[in-house]
Amino acid sequence: MRLLLAATLSVPAALLATGCVGLTPIIASDTGCSALVADSLIAPVPGTKAPEKVEYPDEVIFAGSPLDYANAMIDALILDKAGWEKFGVEQTGQLKKANRDKADIVKTVGDCEARDRAAVRNAQPRFKIF
Repeated sequence: MRLLLAATLSVPAALLATGCVGLTPIIASDTGCSALVADSLIAPVPGTKAPEKVEYPDEVIFAGSPLDYANAMIDALILDKAGWEKFGVEQTGQLKKANRDKADIVKTVGDCEARDRAAVRNAQPRFKIF
């Protein structure tokens, strides 16, 4: 009977002692969340190359033929406009890449911080004895 009583009382005492003494320390990671950000996201996004200069026709060459000069001028204008339109579209694409990279960085760091907070919260004891 004494043995049964001693065993019955020793189990809760051992659990209490383990709860007070055996807590695992919470150690933060050596590296910060920014270390998880890929180098490719930090690298600058280059702009696109400006269009080549378009040579406009010289009116002197077309002397005596105003219609030919007008047609050559229209062709040059169309070519010049197309080059600048292409440049605008490509530059907008580069800007979208840069903005996406920034959003990815913020999300990566935010997810890391949330993960760390959850790890600390889950590692803390759920009850206090004293």
